[in-house]
Amino acid sequence: GPAGAWEMSADQIATVLAGLQPDSSHPLVSAESLQQMLNTVVVPEDDVFPAYGLGLMISPSFYGHTGTIEDVSAFAVDLPNGYTVVVLTASEEVGGGEGLVERFAAELALLAALPAR
Repeated sequence: GPAGAWEMSADQIATVLAGLQPDSSHPLVSAESLQQMLNTVVVPEDDVFPAYGLGLMISPSFYGHTGTIEDVSAFAVDLPNGYTVVVLTASEEVGGGEGLVERFAAELALLAALPAR
């Protein structure tokens, strides 16, 4: 599939995603653009991300994006409580970016249960 092949550290990815938070002190896009990004197209056969926006994969509990290129996989998500999570790995055993999300589902649920930042 398509691969943008962005080269960033986990901190850089988190900064970009944090810029999409509606209350960000350094917004990446306008509120109108963010709303357009969050307008969804439903994909019922996708268990991890059952909806997609403009550049975002959207689940019931977070939005973000995944990626895999040459056995390097990543996922980055924003949780509703203001936390941003980024995981990078260099292993073909994880099943790509969505595989990482599935592996860390329990941890994401715990983080999502924390009070808002």
